[in-house]
Amino acid sequence: YLLKSEQLGGNVESEFRIIEKQRKAWATAVEEYHQKLVHNRLEGVLLYGGLLLFCAWFMHAFPENLSIIRLTGIQLLNTVMLALFVVFFVVLDTKLNTSLLKEAIVMSKERATELFTDIQNYDQKVEKKKYLKVVVLSIICSVLLIVVKPTAFSFAMGIILTVVSLNFHKIILMLKIYEVKQEIQKEFPKWLFDVALLMQRNSVDGSIQKSREIASPVLSAEVKRIGDILEKRPADADAYMSFFADFNILMIENTMRSLRSLALGEKGSNEIMVELMETNLKRLEKAEKDSLSLKGDLSSVVELVPVGLITIGTIGYCIGLLIVALKTVLTLVG
Repeated sequence: YLLKSEQLGGNVESEFRIIEKQRKAWATAVEEYHQKLVHNRLEGVLLYGGLLLFCAWFMHAFPENLSIIRLTGIQLLNTVMLALFVVFFVVLDTKLNTSLLKEAIVMSKERATELFTDIQNYDQKVEKKKYLKVVVLSIICSVLLIVVKPTAFSFAMGIILTVVSLNFHKIILMLKIYEVKQEIQKEFPKWLFDVALLMQRNSVDGSIQKSREIASPVLSAEVKRIGDILEKRPADADAYMSFFADFNILMIENTMRSLRSLALGEKGSNEIMVELMETNLKRLEKAEKDSLSLKGDLSSVVELVPVGLITIGTIGYCIGLLIVALKTVLTLVG
């Protein structure tokens, strides 16, 4: 790209400045992601280690005649928990030491096409029939719940379960729309950055048309659509303002309005361009963070795994304690 820019204009300082801004946004996002991984490893080890200390205290908290340390099952349980502690640390450490230069996760073209098709071709009657089994099963469960245990709580839960099942098709649609909107909001600042880079050597309309080749999967169909319109009708208002208009994303609406002002060469275009770039830089940084977060920082694993494992271990201790107590009682009786 820089070679082409140099051939066209000879001076690529503007391009380098814009690329440097993107590099800084990416570097900030990666640094924060790396710090999060370091924090997760430390937090996970401390949490797991602290819970293991609790287990050690639990085993020594009872008199000698109720001691569970010598039980074979308890020894095996302790061995498993200690082994899993090593595995847990290795997983967190491996995640920390993987390459941060790998591409962040982006929605595939197949998934984007599937979601857009489902949203655009949504038919309420058809979708209702698709989830009819879920509705019938939910109603049966609600009736059984009320009949078996006729309380106010059971009645309320039955109503909630029935209402949710009757609107299940709408909930699925809302989840699909939410998934698409999240991906659009994540990828749009990156696309706008590419357009701004292309605008150093092309018109706004031309930049959007050229961006058809590099737009991410979730944006590609819509970028191609407005690009084709602008190729025939430059600075067409409908092309700019219809860009993802069905999703009502204010960020996109304001940006496309600004881009059209630039395309028309309205007064104060330089100020519009500066403001657009500064605003998008903040969005770009957030988009980079969102993209990296999809690679997984194991935040939930750090909290859930140790607590879950130690909970199972504590239950095992309680069972062991119950067995020892029963043996002691039987010995005294005998």
